[in-house]
Amino acid sequence: FDGTTNPPVVYPSGTSLANLENQVLMQVTSTSLPDGNVGVAYNGGAGFQLTGSGGSPPYTWDIVANALPPGLDLSSSGLISGRPTSAATFDFTVRMTDTGARPVQRDLAITIHP
Repeated sequence: FDGTTNPPVVYPSGTSLANLENQVLMQVTSTSLPDGNVGVAYNGGAGFQLTGSGGSPPYTWDIVANALPPGLDLSSSGLISGRPTSAATFDFTVRMTDTGARPVQRDLAITIHP
């Protein structure tokens, strides 16, 4: 806050005040995701379950920025599964929403190898 009537600047850039407030109550606890390989079922076919804490579970999940690797999907229950079709590192943002309609976001990445 700079003492003017301008709205406060929140860092990191793009994070809303509501998102920061919700992070006090709940968090996406998945911080890193397993690598995958093109044409191979993700994480040995089991997929990867995103996790969170706080708020009022159960949570619903969706992608709010960028996208998962082609061939992978995110279910509303937070399971990432499928067979990736392209190699690269894919950055994306997930949103976890609790039953009280409080959302919180986290930036994640998946690396897919050829």
